[in-house]
Amino acid sequence: MARYLVVMIILAAAGVVLLALNCDRLDEPLYETELGKIKVHTETVYLTEEEGPFSYAAVNFSWQGLSEDDGEGVVVERKVNEDFIVVDTLRTLAAEMYFSDPETLSIDEATYRLLLLRQDRALVLEEFTCIPFAGVNFHLSDTVLAEEGRVILSWDRIEGVSEYEARLMTLGTLAPIPEGERVLDAMLGSSNNERISWEMDADKLDKPANYILQVKAGVEDEGYLHSVRGSKLFVLVGSGDEEEEEEND
Repeated sequence: MARYLVVMIILAAAGVVLLALNCDRLDEPLYETELGKIKVHTETVYLTEEEGPFSYAAVNFSWQGLSEDDGEGVVVERKVNEDFIVVDTLRTLAAEMYFSDPETLSIDEATYRLLLLRQDRALVLEEFTCIPFAGVNFHLSDTVLAEEGRVILSWDRIEGVSEYEARLMTLGTLAPIPEGERVLDAMLGSSNNERISWEMDADKLDKPANYILQVKAGVEDEGYLHSVRGSKLFVLVGSGDEEEEEEND
């Protein structure tokens, strides 16, 4: 809110007042702006079952078609509680312009609009809505048991995704995203099943040990590039590891 007030003061000093009700919509655009690829990324992190998943979205996009003579600048607004608020001002017009939302967003839909500042007027150039993926929903407990020499890791199928990149990593760091040394990786195709499963040889893995399962996927549809990455921390144990730990206790 403080950032928004500062921007409003600056714009008012320049002789431009930005209010949603005072914006002029270009029903027949005088400026042929064209949105580039809109990228919507969802990040999901699971540390423990008790804490549950933490998910957030990031949005970035570009547009082109304006020149320096078209106005004083472009304002990017995002809808919050039915009202638009300023999230960025771009003073210098260029043939191609970019925007990355600096805020961490929920995984609900986000609506943006571009305003052209020209001769004390705010003209609506574009308005569009982004709907991020809900995130990767893993089916892993905090402790995974290797049975009969095999380990099976699974997650829910994501509608529209045809291929998943899966990584099994050692625990290196937890923040901001769990990462570590890659142990195994695989490209897995989608199926009609509700779950995607990755089966691996447990003999090649240390037990007990901390691991991170990371799954990435993406799909492009009508100018939108939706991507998702999910990370789940777990402990891999063998059939005899739990008994040994109880004996040691």
